[in-house]
Formats: sequence, C-alpha cells, structure tokens
Amino acid sequence: MSDRSVLIIDDDQSLVAAVKEGLETLGFRVAAAYDALQGVLQAHQGKPDIIMLDFNMPAGGGSGVYDRLRASTDTAATPIVFLTGATVEEVKKTIRSTPNTFFLKKPISVSQLRKVLDKIIAARESGAAGKPTAQGASVAQSAPPPPPDAAPPQRNEFPGAPKTSPFVGMGTPGEASVPSAPSPTFDQPLGRVHDEAPAPSLGAPTPLPRLAESAPAPAPAPSAAGGGLDGKVFVFQAKVAYADTDRLGIVYHGNYLRYFETGRTELLRAFGIRYRDLEMERQLYLPVVECRCEYLVPCRYDDSIMIRCWISEIGASGLSFSYEILNADEGGQLAVKGFTRHALLNAYWKSEEIPEDLRAKLSTAQR
Repeated sequence: MSDRSVLIIDDDQSLVAAVKEGLETLGFRVAAAYDALQGVLQAHQGKPDIIMLDFNMPAGGGSGVYDRLRASTDTAATPIVFLTGATVEEVKKTIRSTPNTFFLKKPISVSQLRKVLDKIIAARESGAAGKPTAQGASVAQSAPPPPPDAAPPQRNEFPGAPKTSPFVGMGTPGEASVPSAPSPTFDQPLGRVHDEAPAPSLGAPTPLPRLAESAPAPAPAPSAAGGGLDGKVFVFQAKVAYADTDRLGIVYHGNYLRYFETGRTELLRAFGIRYRDLEMERQLYLPVVECRCEYLVPCRYDDSIMIRCWISEIGASGLSFSYEILNADEGGQLAVKGFTRHALLNAYWKSEEIPEDLRAKLSTAQR
C-alpha cells in the first residue's frame, strides 16, 4: 500500500489527526482538508486514489461535496468512503449514490479502515469489481465518466495568493499552522462496511448544493454567549479549556484561530449577516485566503480571556477582520493580535464582487 494516497475531507480535526496516523501506519500517503471547498479543490489537484468524506460537513454538506466530486471527470470513479455517525440508510436517502461508494460508521478503528481499504485496492488491482466477496457483499464497478463540468459564468478567477494584497494597510503575513489534537480511542466497535450498488450516471454538474436543513451544527467552537458590540467591535469572553492547551500548559498556537473564527461569525451576526444564510440562500462563501497571528504572551488553562473582533478592510471581492485577545486574569494584558483575509466566492469557486446590499451592511460594521 506504500504508493497509495488518501484524501480525508472532515472538519473534525481530532478525528482527522487520528485517522491520518492510522493510515500512515498502514503505509498510505495522507492529505487532509477541513472544509468542503478545500476538499473539492484538493481532490481535483491531488487526484488521490481514495477519498474519505465526512457526511456532516458544513458549507454544503458531505452530500454536496459528493455530488461535486462525482460530476467531475477527475473524481467520477474515485472510491469514496463516507464517514458518518448516521445510519447507512439515512445517508443513502440523501445522496445520489454511484459505484465505488462505501460507508464507515463512526467511531472508526484502524482494523475497520484496513478492511475497507484492502477491499477497494484488491478490487482495483485485480479487476474483480462486482464479484461477490466472502461476506456476500460486492465491490461495485467504476462508473463511466459523466460529462465534463459545465462552463461557469466568466468572472474573476479565485485570487489564491496574489502577488500584492488587494487590501491596503496589511503587512506580510506569517503562516498559521493547523492545530493538532489528541487522538481519539480506536478500540470501539464499528458497524459493518457497506458497498453501494451501481446507479445511473449523474447529469451535468451543479453548483455546490445548499446545506441540508437536517445537517448538524459544525464542530464545537469557543462560546460567544454573553458577548456584544462595543461600537463596531464585537467583544466576548471565554475560559481557556484544558483541550485548548499543549504539553507546556499554554494555549496551542493554532487554537487562537478558533477564537478568531467565533469572533468574526458573531460580529457578522450582530450586523444582520449570518454565514449560514450566505451559504444556504445565496451560495456565497468566505474562505480564509490569508491569516496572521502575533503571539505576545501565553494564555493558560482556565484563564479568562476577552476576544475583540472588527472589520478592518473591505475590498471589491473580499474583506479582512482584525482581532485582539486580552487576558482578563492578567489585568487585560494584550496576549494575541492578528487578522484574516477572506475572498468572496460563488458556487463555482470563482471570485465574486460583493453584492451592494451585503456591502452596505458590511460598511456599517467597518471600523
């Protein structure tokens, strides 16, 4: 298995870290994506041998990512393994299932991972797709590639990492690391691995679907309960949780980005803009394309911290937020400051100019 690659698309960073470790012990090369947009982009660019997909992804849901992957010639026949806490029957009712689709019920174990991956690889290498297995299941044959993606409207390309920032007043950012987390226990039993029967090929690709009404909330984030506006700055307090600290007993540097995310989400909500409404009703997305975090003094377990967030820049097709985190237990000492820059994208992953009604609301919030 040493030359096989797996892409994990899951917003649960703890689970991703554990699954990644388990797959690497089996000899796989592993990449990870923590949201729907990033996952689809990495799948097209990296062309992994196998994709493991969380069914309950935010920003379109796992079913939306699945439809998008199956509608592309790059990933139409790539084996996809759904990771789900729901029953397999519930997942099947939601997706338009195709061949080479498998299911693993959370929590998962290394032995279950190996079982389903061995089955996928054996079928692809031997050409025995569709033949019954010893357990009476079958490995479905690859579907013929569907028509290529429909050409989206011609708009500005996704900015990626521009040579110069479209927003003024910003320094050269540093690189923020994705936080690691303790691995969950892998000794819990799993449900059976199910294989999906062939279904008719999909039609032309569609934009990223709206988030299903029944989808659960994203992974827990620092609570902004009790927060509010101080002029145009959203302020909320939080207690540093034990899970946010590292072996040194201080807040792990990547976890400050979670506080930033909660701050900007609640700031926009306070001015009448909900991320969920943008994604579900207008199919507009605000991925982070640049971030910077300056660590002045450490925060520790059970410290009371105050997070301040405001809009610092608004461009033609994106905006920036600035942040401060103060340690209330140290007399309000400034511990961390930083910013994030976001591009506004449409459902085709193209840069979109900020609509006038949205710009008007954002302008009232700009500091």
